[in-house]
Amino acid sequence: MRKTIQKVTALLVLSVILMGAGSAAPVPSLALPEDLALAFVLESMRNEAGGIFTQWQPSEAASEEQAGGHDVMAQNHALLLRYAEIIGDHTLFETQRGLLQKYFLDERVNLFYWKLDAAMNPFLSSQWGTYSNTPINELIAIDALLAGYDRWGEDVSLSLAGRIGAGLRDHVVDQDGRLRDHFAWPPQADTGLAGNAVVLPYLHLPAMDRLAGYFPQWKATLAVNLDIALGAQTEAGLFHELYLPDAQTYSSGSGSLTGMAQLALFLAEYGQRAGEPRAVRAAQRFFGVLKARYQADNRLFARYDPDSGQPLVSWENLSAYALIARLAVRLDEANFANLLVAEKLLPQQQLAPDAPVFGSIAWTDQDAFSFDTLHALIALETTLIKQPLSPQIEGNSVRAAWYVDLNPQAYARPQVPDELKTLKNRLCIDTVGFQIYVFQDTINSANPHIDPDRTAPDPALRQAINAAHAQGLRVMLLPVLFVDDGSWEGVIRPDDLDQWFEHWTEVVVHYAKLAQRYGVEMLQLGSELVTLRKDSKRWGKLIATVRQHYQGHLSYSVNFWANRSEYREIKTMDHWAALDSIGVVGYFELTNDNSPSLEGLERAWRNDRNGQDVVSDLRQLHEKYDKPIVLWEVGYQSKDGTNTRPWDFFLKGLPDQREQLLAYQALLNVFEGVPWFSGLGMFGHFVGLPKSTDGYDLLDKQAEGLFAQSCR
Repeated sequence: MRKTIQKVTALLVLSVILMGAGSAAPVPSLALPEDLALAFVLESMRNEAGGIFTQWQPSEAASEEQAGGHDVMAQNHALLLRYAEIIGDHTLFETQRGLLQKYFLDERVNLFYWKLDAAMNPFLSSQWGTYSNTPINELIAIDALLAGYDRWGEDVSLSLAGRIGAGLRDHVVDQDGRLRDHFAWPPQADTGLAGNAVVLPYLHLPAMDRLAGYFPQWKATLAVNLDIALGAQTEAGLFHELYLPDAQTYSSGSGSLTGMAQLALFLAEYGQRAGEPRAVRAAQRFFGVLKARYQADNRLFARYDPDSGQPLVSWENLSAYALIARLAVRLDEANFANLLVAEKLLPQQQLAPDAPVFGSIAWTDQDAFSFDTLHALIALETTLIKQPLSPQIEGNSVRAAWYVDLNPQAYARPQVPDELKTLKNRLCIDTVGFQIYVFQDTINSANPHIDPDRTAPDPALRQAINAAHAQGLRVMLLPVLFVDDGSWEGVIRPDDLDQWFEHWTEVVVHYAKLAQRYGVEMLQLGSELVTLRKDSKRWGKLIATVRQHYQGHLSYSVNFWANRSEYREIKTMDHWAALDSIGVVGYFELTNDNSPSLEGLERAWRNDRNGQDVVSDLRQLHEKYDKPIVLWEVGYQSKDGTNTRPWDFFLKGLPDQREQLLAYQALLNVFEGVPWFSGLGMFGHFVGLPKSTDGYDLLDKQAEGLFAQSCR
């Protein structure tokens, strides 16, 4: 939008009202939440050999109790192996596979030691003088190895999974096919003893199913353990923790919600993969109970009595929330998954710069468990709803609405999914745009930056993006520059252009990485930076850098032109050739008439109030650069004269919904069927502000019906 100083002032006043004033300061780190969490595990929790410590503790423990945190457990390496496969990080996958094989696998029994000490020596029970395994660790690793084999085709993964599977069948699966809770063996490995119980959360049915696909002898084992798992559900909809084969009874065990959620996730995943409705129904029933409890209390407790359904403790568990979020996605409850991530996982990321557990997902900034952070990492990735990205706009058509707010936390509000659904259904949009406000000090400053107090935080953006994808909407992101001295971004004149572009590249690359990670289909490099648009060399360098991090549709929004000089300048922006579309902020001044007819407005696109044939101008841009044209931002207020100065936020005029309707109708009519025109983005849906009788918003106005009719 071509902003007047008055308009910018108004928006800045809103900014002060919504979030408070204050000078901006650069963010200390532009890493995404997932990157920070992974860095915590790999940097703060890893010893020299690569072992992942169980719990963060001071490097020089003051007591035996503190030193306990320096154990290295197979479960964390198995989870990290699974995470590496999920995100497609082959190097991390290879590293974890090698560590598990080198330090944890006892090749005499083909099982993992469940725990090592800080020097990477296997834990030997002082009471029994034996090593021991926990079969869930092997099964998580097997699931990851076979998924990795499917992804990368490496025989070493298939071979290792087969060996570990054979170890489980030889030593942990009893003669009736039941997976016992552990196997203990002495250092000499001449004999061994399996446990006398079945731990229900260890029944990794998807891993058994994968094994059965390569090693058919696992089919019978899978069937036996599926029946045991299904029999564990109580009248309350929860799950027992133990099955005692000798007594043929179930036992509540500790009532761990993490364990119950893990079993439900395994049932859902296996049931969907194998077409087993009993497994899916059991998972759905369990999920329904927990969802209702969370909606009533806004929390879930760490332990429940599976028979009565009553909580046994008053504290919560992060890994349980992570597993339930994953279960929600499996059961097509993406909005609830998004809610748990937004309310229970990301708020617990420790981001105080001086926190010893910086980046972890933990309850305090002084203590953290690798187990919780790894489960959270897997949940953060698997709850994302995204498709492979492409530079091409799907269907070569965009009908978008901008969802605008100056409050940095607005995108994290629980109302966001319903509001996006409303926009989709009532305006028939296929894309939603999120503007991200970044700042620089003055018109001459060279320090555009993300402000931690005023820029929407990445977790809030993640939530909004995922909510949009859950509605079947595509997403576009646009970093918008605000100048703290009140200047419009279109008139900035940085004292040091190299420095300005260096900082702007840093900002855009951050959002390129975010867009790539979260599956954002469209990213704009900026908008309305009039004084900088001729610098094609610097823009070209920026575009090349962004392309290294983002594979989706890349564009830029140039401000509309009001004379031939401005158009000629825009036509010489050679960096259009490096983008995927030519974006235009389409607030063209159409007529001098405050009560125009539809026909007059249509003609104005061929001869506007400044004597310009805008349609011809746009066509020539397309022909010169062979790029589609998108009016990424266009809008009309519901007031008299809006077509004469669509960009003028403070245009004086009486409310007039009909002129808004006619202006949009003319736009759609003029460009209907034009092959080089790829769509538009409607401006003005201010989140959290009262509806306006004469503003840019469309809902509950005549223009809404124009867009809604195409959905009927």
